[in-house]
Order: sequence, then C-alpha cells, then structure tokens
Amino acid sequence: MQKQKLLILGAGAVVLLILSTVLFMMDSDQQVIQSDQVSNGAGSETAVQEENDSPDDATGSEGGSISVESTENNAAASLDEEEEEEYRSRAEDALDEYTPSDYESFSYEAFESHAYLYTIYQQQAEDSVIEQDAIQSNSELLALELEGWNDYAVEEYGFTFNEQDFLQYVEGEQESSPVEEADVRILVEELEAVSSTAASQQLEFQYARPYIWSQIQDEAAADAGVSPEETSEWNQLYFEIEQRVFERIADSNPTFMEGEPE
Repeated sequence: MQKQKLLILGAGAVVLLILSTVLFMMDSDQQVIQSDQVSNGAGSETAVQEENDSPDDATGSEGGSISVESTENNAAASLDEEEEEEYRSRAEDALDEYTPSDYESFSYEAFESHAYLYTIYQQQAEDSVIEQDAIQSNSELLALELEGWNDYAVEEYGFTFNEQDFLQYVEGEQESSPVEEADVRILVEELEAVSSTAASQQLEFQYARPYIWSQIQDEAAADAGVSPEETSEWNQLYFEIEQRVFERIADSNPTFMEGEPE
C-alpha cells in the first residue's frame, strides 16, 4: 500500500511538472500575441517616440550588460516587501541547489541549464518535490523547443542574435508588465551577483521565443500575405510557424512529442 501511494505521488509530481512546462509554453505564446497586439496598435506613435529618443536611450543597457539598478527599482515598485522577500528567498534557495555555468549565448546548453534553474526556482513555491530526472527531462524539452525556434529563424529568415537589440526588447517587456515579470527580474538580479553572463542567459531563456518572433514577424507576414491589422490572421500565422518548428524538432528528435528527448 505504501509503495502504491509513493507511485501515485510520484506520478502526480510528473504531471505537475508537465503542466508547468505546458503553462510556460502557453504563457510564452500569450506573451508573443499580446506584445504583437500592442506593437501593431502603437503604429506611428512608436515611430515618433523612437525618433525623439537619444542614442543612449536606444541602446538599452550600456555595454551589453543588464541594468540591475533599474531592474531593482521596477521590482520594488510592483511588489510589496513580503512578496519581494519571498521571491528573493526562492531565488537564493534555487541557486544554492543549482548554479548554471556560462555558455555561448542562444545555445542549447544555455537554454537547458537555465530551464533547469527556473524549474527549481518555480518548485520552491510548490509543496511537492520533483525528481531530478524529471526536472532534467523538462529542461531538455524546453531547450529543444527554443533551439528549434532559433534554428528555424536562422534558416528561413536569416535571423541573427544581437545582444543589444535583445536587451532593449527585454527592457520594454519588463516595463510593460512589471508585476507579471517580477519573479524573473528578481531571479536575474540574484544571478547577476554570481555571473553577469548567467544573468543574461536566464533572460535569453525567458524571452528567446517572443524576441525571435519580433525579429521575423514582418518578413513572415509579408511572405504569407498577412496584414498586421488583422489580429486573428496574425495570431494564426504565429501558430502555423510554431507548428512548423515543432515538426522540425520532431523530425530530428522522434521521441520529442512523447516527452523523451534524445
């Protein structure tokens, strides 16, 4: 009876992990769609604002690093003291358990490493304990997906990762959703104390997919004959490209759709 109970609890933890992965993917999808709706609606106002911005403002973070002071101010403005302390405690506990190494930007290894850390970070808020093997499998799946998006964008649209553009994009996303992005910002702040490279690569893990889409969406829309003003068509285009990415991943990793990356 005890063994059966443990098996049920173990299965529940795996289901929870799978749901967390699905929610992360769905949240990323929603983030992409919402960002596009905002940017499409901004139109000429955004263009005028960009013209009025100084060159220093347009670069985002100086020297390609993260503006920790700005990040801390944003987080403090959106969280009460108790919430902020809870996030920081979770981040510290997660980093005590696992500290990512520095890898090449936008690489599979970096995505996997930071998916692993973020899964542990999320787990700190849950009562259940997820087995290390399950966390590893989850991290591999997420890394495969992000690598798949990057490879597709490179091959189909000549996408090239630009750190300055990326950090500017992230800054805009965090400013537009200070409360929703608070947990990520605080984790990045704690990582910054360990390694600025690791802090940047956690951001890459979090924002890779919406950033890639922001860079290829105009060309993709032109190829498909989709108007940015048609929200339903725009969203459909995104999901069609996402499906192509998944198909490519599945072709290269036959067990991907079964949840067991090679």
